[in-house]
Amino acid sequence: MAEIGGPVSRLETGSIQYGAALTAELLASAGAICPAGASVPCVIGSGGGLGIRAGYRFHSPFYLGGAYEFSKQDAHKSITLAILQQVRAEARYFLPIRGVYVPFLTAGTGAVGYGGQWSLETIGGMAFIGVGMELQLSRTAAMAFIVSYRPILLLTWQDTARLERPTGILSMVGLELALEQRVPIYEPPSQ
Repeated sequence: MAEIGGPVSRLETGSIQYGAALTAELLASAGAICPAGASVPCVIGSGGGLGIRAGYRFHSPFYLGGAYEFSKQDAHKSITLAILQQVRAEARYFLPIRGVYVPFLTAGTGAVGYGGQWSLETIGGMAFIGVGMELQLSRTAAMAFIVSYRPILLLTWQDTARLERPTGILSMVGLELALEQRVPIYEPPSQ
């Protein structure tokens, strides 16, 4: 005799999760790129932009995915339309709390490019670690707020004003407000 149970939740299976986010990249320290007391203006400051992400949300409390983010940074008139671009691999660990609000830890690494008018005047790498809170809006839609610390390494380059900028590590604080959708990869048959 078959065992009778309650309905299986669609979110109890793995799912593809994707979405978009409004982002802010707040400069905590410019490091060697803009040393204190320099006679030239700093070539990078805080900014904001957009991000997109997609990944796999496991049945377990893990998410693995990738993201692309671009943000318009304040370059103090040193670069015309200064854009910081990031391509990241991301992981999330959702804390075992049931409810509409679910906190999580996040970490990742990736590549960055920085320059004016979408050009890549310099490239580098980055890593991040952070915390977030996910609000479940429906069975398949969620909103997330994420705060992360992001050290970003930028290699030596010459900016558009022909000033030599040294290799350095920036310290950024990233803020994201994301809207994400889940699509289950397996839906149990109706009974």
